[in-house]
Amino acid sequence: MREMRLIVLLLVHGLFLTACYDGCNTFLETDANSHIADPRYSIDKPTVKMYDDGKAFVVWDLYHDREHCDGSIVTSDKVTVNSYSPSRNWGKQYPLAKYRSDTASGDTVNSLPRLAVNDTGQAIAVWGAGDGYLSAAFTPGVGWSEMEAIYKRGASGIYKYHLAESSVAINDSGNAIAVVYDDPVGVYAIPHRQGLSWRSDPKSLIANVSRISDLSIVMNNRNQALVTWLEPLGYSNHKLVATGYDPASGWGGNEIVSESVSSDYTINLDTAGNIVVVWGDAGTVWAKSYRPTVGWESAVKIHEASSGIAQYAFAMNAGGNAVSVSLDSREVWINQYTPDTGWSGTQVLQTVNDNPSVPRVAVDNAGNIIVAWQQLLKNSPQNPYLDEHLIMARRYAVVSGWGDTVQITRTEKEIREISLAMDDHGNAVVVWDQNSRTCVDSDCYYDAQLWANNFTSEMGWSYERRVGFSKQN
Repeated sequence: MREMRLIVLLLVHGLFLTACYDGCNTFLETDANSHIADPRYSIDKPTVKMYDDGKAFVVWDLYHDREHCDGSIVTSDKVTVNSYSPSRNWGKQYPLAKYRSDTASGDTVNSLPRLAVNDTGQAIAVWGAGDGYLSAAFTPGVGWSEMEAIYKRGASGIYKYHLAESSVAINDSGNAIAVVYDDPVGVYAIPHRQGLSWRSDPKSLIANVSRISDLSIVMNNRNQALVTWLEPLGYSNHKLVATGYDPASGWGGNEIVSESVSSDYTINLDTAGNIVVVWGDAGTVWAKSYRPTVGWESAVKIHEASSGIAQYAFAMNAGGNAVSVSLDSREVWINQYTPDTGWSGTQVLQTVNDNPSVPRVAVDNAGNIIVAWQQLLKNSPQNPYLDEHLIMARRYAVVSGWGDTVQITRTEKEIREISLAMDDHGNAVVVWDQNSRTCVDSDCYYDAQLWANNFTSEMGWSYERRVGFSKQN
């Protein structure tokens, strides 16, 4: 009988602990020592890439904080992917890696996942976690591989929980290069040849630098590559630095592209080796071009905002034709570029009611263009105290010119990030993350969701579908 009483007490005690952990808001007013649950869900930086006649991958970091009774914060991360095929639509989200800060390793994602996809459907994701960088690869007909460590820091390398930097590119031959930052050593390039592992070729220290941000790599089908990053020059100012790779000569030296970059930048490389980089400097958008026969040309001003910080987006196709989209308080501007004639000059693409933001643009190899942006709704009927948005899009077709502006989200939501991709056949997809927020007094709870809308030249835009969500196992 004593044993039975002991078992009952343990079970009851265990149930009480479980209730305290999972639903302790019910104890908030009566038990000061209860676990205080304040879930904060976030989907960070979704990135979508398209290939092979309408197919797509999207990757994101699913981030979740929860507060324990003792005040400590437990962080959970999941590097998550989903895929789209016109024949089956969007699939089920799939975790490439899971981390928790209260486990023995204490690892969390400290470099957001980067994704590269080629036209054959091969994909590589790279991210930083703990004291190194990891990768997973997708092979058509096989699926995603197990994650693989591609770089582990040295004795004075990446600081745990320090925001790291990584990027990856892959060409149609299946050759890839990842670049990673080891603070304070520098930038390393790690090659991955088709059919081999990351460890088959030695890594190269391509820049000895102690502080960088916005590390990026682009690569073409001739196995040429360009790596760029920002180095701080003081408050809100940076210099943009680049180094190139050619299979015949290897990595070159570091070259300063600009010493006045106040915001992020976008760079691309075409099949012939032409380069265009676009960046923001306060209210001005600048561009600089490189041609193999000429070298770097002078920077040119391609847009100047009437007020505030310039917002822009930039895209280039394999033939070197490019397009830049910039925003003002009530206007969407466009400027187009060809290697032979340079920039055409800015033109107003769209006049809007108020405050467009988060511009995105994509161009296919035929020259078809899709522009998307976020439109703020003031005095939203859903919640007058919450910023809510719509996503608008407009398409340019080579055969017919600019079409009408269309709304591609059906309802008003708090939208944070937008990613846009286009394939070589003019198909496109827009992916965005939106917050569903519930507030009781001053306590708010978030449920982040990832949504998408697909475009085909035959059918136009389809309808929004949820492709990722935060409330899961």
